[in-house]
Amino acid sequence: MYELFVLGELWDKPLHGYLLQTIFSNQLGRQVSFGVLYPALRKLASEGFIRERTEEHRAQTGRPRKVYAITDRGRQRFIELMNQPIEPGPDAEIVFRIKLSKFGYVATDVQLKVLRNYRGCLEQELDWARRRQQFIESHPDISERERPHILRAIAHRIHIVRADLAWVEDEMVHIESSGA
Repeated sequence: MYELFVLGELWDKPLHGYLLQTIFSNQLGRQVSFGVLYPALRKLASEGFIRERTEEHRAQTGRPRKVYAITDRGRQRFIELMNQPIEPGPDAEIVFRIKLSKFGYVATDVQLKVLRNYRGCLEQELDWARRRQQFIESHPDISERERPHILRAIAHRIHIVRADLAWVEDEMVHIESSGA
């Protein structure tokens, strides 16, 4: 997830770590700590996907800052990552949102591949929620006081997943019809 995000953000211009952290949290609504980001940046640099340079002393702090830029190898890796399937699970939505934000860097067929893959993740989640709903409805050890509220929470999730599925379908139709 972080590798894909960093490579996508560096596609057009070099950035420093603090700005990458700020973009991540503003774009995705989720914080990434420097304890996660900087090791990811070091790993990307050691693998030759990005290069690091130190800027001169900054006027505000007097300290130099590291700036990161993508390499040709990093661009290839980014395309590979965009083509990799999104794994169903707790990070599927965030990985999808990263990929969606980078659609401008990939061909239409890759965009559709990402959307179809995410649709599959959503369909799995919907299936899981329905099975969970059936279990809650029929399980005798769940208190009658609790059961309706658990079922409401599951119904809420089903509603959200269905809305996401409809949105993905609309996006696919839009991309297919416009040749974006």
